Amino acid sequence: MKPATEALPLLEDALPDHQLVCAAVSAVAAEAEVSEAAVLKAWQRVWGGAGPRHANHLLTSDQNEALLAVLHAFSINNFSLSIMQIAEVVHRMWGLAVSVRWVRQWVNSHRHWLSWRARKALEYKREGAQVIEDVEGFCEQLSIFLKEKY
Repeated sequence: MKPATEALPLLEDALPDHQLVCAAVSAVAAEAEVSEAAVLKAWQRVWGGAGPRHANHLLTSDQNEALLAVLHAFSINNFSLSIMQIAEVVHRMWGLAVSVRWVRQWVNSHRHWLSWRARKALEYKREGAQVIEDVEGFCEQLSIFLKEKY
């Protein structure tokens, strides 16, 4: 049996001739004497045919790191962000509308990188809005930092 990667050029040639990717994979697998699953997996790895990731991965790794940096910056300055505020940050920075549930799950999945104090405030915040002096200056400095870094 040949490696599935050797069948990829054949698959690329066969894709325009078939309506479905599965039909092209079947034809190429039979011709190249490779299993259909191996050809499909090799194609997905090389050409990204797997499609978009699910909703838990709305952010790229750079965006994920930037959001963590924002939360750390606010935490260091003793400003805790609520779930809604985190969703607003994501929406303003990247134009992604995320749900409260998604933010809760994101905070929970990143609990190792968030301090207990910040995580507690993010997950269970029931307080009213806090009046913060000089928050606009802080946010401006933070946005400059993020633009330079990311």
